[in-house]
Amino acid sequence: MRRADVRLALTAGLTNGFVTFTGLAYGYYATLAVLAVTSGTFGTAVGLGRQRVLGSVLGVLVLVAFYGGLKSLPFPLGIALALGLQRLLGGLLKLQVGYKVGGMIIVMGWLVHHSQLTLWVPLRLFWTVFGVLISVASLRLLWPSSALRNTWEGWADVLSQLAGALRSAASDAVDPDPTAQARANTRSAVPIRNRMMAVRSLRPALLDELGGSGSTHPALPLLTRIDECCSRLVGVLDGLELRHPHHPMGQLTPIREGEAALLNSLAGQLEQWVGSLRDHESRPSRGLPPVPPLPLQLPEPWLRAEDQLNDPAVNTATLQRLRRVAGRLQLLRQAVDAMESTERQWQRA
Repeated sequence: MRRADVRLALTAGLTNGFVTFTGLAYGYYATLAVLAVTSGTFGTAVGLGRQRVLGSVLGVLVLVAFYGGLKSLPFPLGIALALGLQRLLGGLLKLQVGYKVGGMIIVMGWLVHHSQLTLWVPLRLFWTVFGVLISVASLRLLWPSSALRNTWEGWADVLSQLAGALRSAASDAVDPDPTAQARANTRSAVPIRNRMMAVRSLRPALLDELGGSGSTHPALPLLTRIDECCSRLVGVLDGLELRHPHHPMGQLTPIREGEAALLNSLAGQLEQWVGSLRDHESRPSRGLPPVPPLPLQLPEPWLRAEDQLNDPAVNTATLQRLRRVAGRLQLLRQAVDAMESTERQWQRA
């Protein structure tokens, strides 16, 4: 069993035991709230809990207004209008889950608890809020699960995959062989893109977790910059592999060696980034990961390679090969610019 499963079972069991001990009616609504909210991360629970509470309050207001004021209407028409209004208001408030909870309150209150609304409504709201609070507390105290921490961990995984792909591309640049295509398939950008999409999906939970400081928290600009940098590096890998595949050796050997040196240097720098993010994960902090100890250093073979384009021997190559070389050099400059701009943002944060 995973820790999340144990946490859910423990929280639901303790909640159920507590409501049984109090002897108050309808305590099972607290357990239902725990089961519905205690999932994912702290930020996810905050977002789901907020929607559940707002939807419950909205459902109670619609129920009281329609059942008390429009009770003379035929039942099918009255409950249809009530549920329609609940869905409309839920859409206006952008409730993706809460309007369903409010709809259940309308149906159950109208059909089952209509004779005891003055007792059922307050207890229903009380137990729902209690269950949400217990859920949020469990995610903070029992094996904490943080969207911010998971986001840093996710980008560390992406950067680690990118570093491996860059080193593979460096090997292809200086040592083309029949297995080059196999290595290209191994470093395919598809798995990296899939991991990036998974990390990006944590953004709503992250904003809920940061609360009022979400729009001003210093982590958000840095995370956005890392996201942009990873996207550009994936584009560079695609360009090197698909649009500008490696060129034959011959008189272009110095340029190829410069490319390999730069790719290895970029991969080493990304591994420094991964180390900073991993170090930050191990500490319960909402601050920023430490800045990498060393800035990106452009290797000497790369600096010499760009000058090789002026060598008369290189200019004897065909126009197609020269275009391919120029395309690869342009892509690598874009990679350097992406990483340098990210490090500048990191230092200013």
